[in-house]
Amino acid sequence: MSRRFASVAIPLPSSVRPDVLLVTATDVELNAVLALLEPEAGSSLFKTHGLNLTYYLGRYGGASAVVIKCDMGSVGRDSSFAACFEALAHWRPRALIVLGIAFGKDEEKQRICDVLVAKHLIPYESARVGRRNTAYRSAHPPSDPLLLDRFTNATTWRFRYDGQQVRVIPGPVLTGEKLVDNATLKRRMLRAFPHAIGGEMEGIGAFNAAARHRVPCILVKSICDWADGNKNDRFQRSAAKAAASLVRHVLSEPGALGDLPVSSWPGGSGTLASASPAIEGSSQLAPTIVLTELPQPRLAP
Repeated sequence: MSRRFASVAIPLPSSVRPDVLLVTATDVELNAVLALLEPEAGSSLFKTHGLNLTYYLGRYGGASAVVIKCDMGSVGRDSSFAACFEALAHWRPRALIVLGIAFGKDEEKQRICDVLVAKHLIPYESARVGRRNTAYRSAHPPSDPLLLDRFTNATTWRFRYDGQQVRVIPGPVLTGEKLVDNATLKRRMLRAFPHAIGGEMEGIGAFNAAARHRVPCILVKSICDWADGNKNDRFQRSAAKAAASLVRHVLSEPGALGDLPVSSWPGGSGTLASASPAIEGSSQLAPTIVLTELPQPRLAP
């Protein structure tokens, strides 16, 4: 099954102003989000190519959204920092949400698909390593308080996995360049940061880019493994679907982003529904977007 799109030219970014930038880092994460992305009223789902990125535009819950996929990690050429910095400069959204999959801390107290909502991030890469101890040096950037409030009060959200309601777990989340699948390393990290509830790889890059642009941000990722030497992709699709579902639920609630400031980017504001072939001949100097056919993802449970 696929979705059909018209081909039009649209002046950007002055005519289109998304509410939120949704950031993914793997095909599994991207497909989970695109499966829930809907057309704006009176418009279509859009796919466009920017300077270095592909963008997907539509409505996610009650918010107009632009979706990107970066590479895994925060510091490489196509990492979360580089991708988010570029996307934020182009679109100027009201908020940024990093969503997808993560490793959990404790399989005795947590379950696969439980969704970790970062109160703040704990970057573990920057450190002074001495003969007897390691001193970690990075600041722990917090999530935006309004966004954190919305996610920690998502009491009506329903998503079941393996016969049980998936839980929302707020707390500090580890973030770094390592794809952790080593029980000894994980224990060492949790000894240094005992309050951490899990870990992932893209958060700090996205948060740093958002800080540079003064855009509120939060990280929402679902547990797909325990980083204990037994990592596989068995639960990744279900976990990605859980995180995507929670984000859509929160953005569907009336006024979810109501108190976040509208970007001051010059040139006015608008929605995806305002884009139409009638403006194809605009003389504004802006990128051209060509809409194409975007397959409907099929996600296994």
